Amino acid sequence: GMATLESSCTLPTAEGTVLMQVYHDPATGPDKPWVVSSSGDLDGREGVLVRLHDACFTSEILRSVKCDCEAQLRESQRLI
Repeated sequence: GMATLESSCTLPTAEGTVLMQVYHDPATGPDKPWVVSSSGDLDGREGVLVRLHDACFTSEILRSVKCDCEAQLRESQRLI
């Protein structure tokens, strides 16, 4: 089946206000929602920047310097 939109809201961030959407895909199960953050009108646009992200607890929460996951996330948010 196809993913279905479950919820959405706007969220103010340091980079500007973004639209947050939560999707459910029967193929991945109820415990693995897709969370999409977007900015601006994407209708009919091609070549849109995207980033697939998996949470990095040590970098994003504990601020470890052993990896650059948080820096990658922040840079992608700035670009998108």
